[in-house]
Amino acid sequence: MKQRVTWEILASGQPRPYADSIHRVRVTFERRGVYGKPPDVWEPDNIYSGKFEDRVKDVLRVLPVRFTDNMKPKDWWTTRLNYLKEVSTGVWEFQTTTPSTD
Repeated sequence: MKQRVTWEILASGQPRPYADSIHRVRVTFERRGVYGKPPDVWEPDNIYSGKFEDRVKDVLRVLPVRFTDNMKPKDWWTTRLNYLKEVSTGVWEFQTTTPSTD
């Protein structure tokens, strides 16, 4: 069985000068070579669905858009996770905000 993770940047940047930067990303988890299925067909990987939000967060931490979801008052400048939601089976969307520090 082979797995792949595809990420697509839906929005990125500052809406105006001195505003916080916003990143919206869609991540797709897929697999192929599952027993009983054609070996060349990619299908949604349901191991990253529903109640496995913590597993998805662990995978997302290695993407270029890094974030923290456990902010402390002294870490006000770090990128924070606004939301993480499942769009469909194996497809997740999340948004982060990075404060302007100019």
